[in-house]
Amino acid sequence: MNLKKIFSEWDTIFAKKGWGSLYLNNHDFPRSVSRWGNDSKMHWQNSATLLQTFLLSMRGTPYFLYGEEIGMTNIKFDRITDYQDINTRTRYNGIKKAGGDLEAFLKDEKRAGRDNSRTPMQWDTKLNSGFSEGKTWLNVNENFKEGINVAEQEPEKDSVLNYFRSMVQVRKNHLALVYGDYRILLADNEQIYAYLRTWENERFVVLLNFSTKRSSVTVDEVDFDKAHLIISNDDAENNKTDNNF
Repeated sequence: MNLKKIFSEWDTIFAKKGWGSLYLNNHDFPRSVSRWGNDSKMHWQNSATLLQTFLLSMRGTPYFLYGEEIGMTNIKFDRITDYQDINTRTRYNGIKKAGGDLEAFLKDEKRAGRDNSRTPMQWDTKLNSGFSEGKTWLNVNENFKEGINVAEQEPEKDSVLNYFRSMVQVRKNHLALVYGDYRILLADNEQIYAYLRTWENERFVVLLNFSTKRSSVTVDEVDFDKAHLIISNDDAENNKTDNNF
């Protein structure tokens, strides 16, 4: 609910004047799919592509940190010696000096630590995921061996990487997703983030399920019998672009 409120207010600020920047991840925040989505094996792919859909269907300029296009996740270090972030190390030493709970601190850093978003880009399944043949500043996330790398996603039609490319093309093909008016729908629904984007003769409804459960909703403002599906991360057969909506 807070995410809806914040992004809706952000859009309102720039609706008539100025132009906003959109991002969910940068070098100072943990990986977006681990922070805003669900990085479990069951939900990782849908979470990563949902967040891509979200940023690429909002008004403003979307920014993606390297690795978001393939769904890179938090590395979740177990030891303080694995961290390089001066903020993490300083706070750890302060808690240690005060006799605090270091185990709880390290557990929280797995979720919120800045080094989660600073691990090497995952290119392939070679040494250090193809990032370097030498010792890397931070360890490479071991899930590069489990399909979260460019080389393995490149040929897969329904991979996170190729969904990202498809969604970028959808945005390029439809100016309504760039400049169009934004109007939130189902504002009180705690599971679904839904909104309309309209521009000249184009009208889009975006439905994003931020939970792990399936949901059915009724949107009074939309006649779905006359609508055309543009893109979906739920049914691979429907992951196609369509210039008519």
